Amino acid sequence: MNNYPIYGNILCYNELPDIQRCLDSMTGITDKTFIVDSFSTDGTWEWLNNVKDVYNLELFQRKFTTFGDQRQFLLDQTPVNSWILCIDADEAFSTTGALHLRDDVIHMIPEA
Repeated sequence: MNNYPIYGNILCYNELPDIQRCLDSMTGITDKTFIVDSFSTDGTWEWLNNVKDVYNLELFQRKFTTFGDQRQFLLDQTPVNSWILCIDADEAFSTTGALHLRDDVIHMIPEA
């Protein structure tokens, strides 16, 4: 069975109140999470750098132009042959959903 990695993609700007809840909910689902920050001014960028090894984060800072442009930038950074989970920084997976997502994705991958 092909076992493609699952990567998280998050856009953020001034998400300090919510980003930890989001990342905690992705623990055990994603192999790595790619985040592009649009030059947060509330301490988000500093907090992310302090926890990047804990959450296995790949961090980028980039001026915001449009959501589509930022999302495409992250997609371009994410390795091919993978599943990509795009989530907003103020969202989180429910415990029940998180428990089953990785197993469900692995079983959807066709045999080579």
